[in-house]
Amino acid sequence: MGVTFEPAEDVLEAQRALGVDIRDGNADGATELPMPTVLLIDRDRVVRLADVHPDYTNRTEVDTIVSALAEL
Repeated sequence: MGVTFEPAEDVLEAQRALGVDIRDGNADGATELPMPTVLLIDRDRVVRLADVHPDYTNRTEVDTIVSALAEL
């Protein structure tokens, strides 16, 4: 769905220096990580909300989700 990103090589090296290798946590050994994403899809399979955050520290606000659900 295209909601992943590839960390920069210097970031991966810094993580490995700390003993963290994200390839170990991915079944395919990749270094891609998911972006925080909320998708609301109605019964007709229409996407009613797509909220993707490239910055992993951001998340969809609960009020945003509740409002979108109320409109379904």
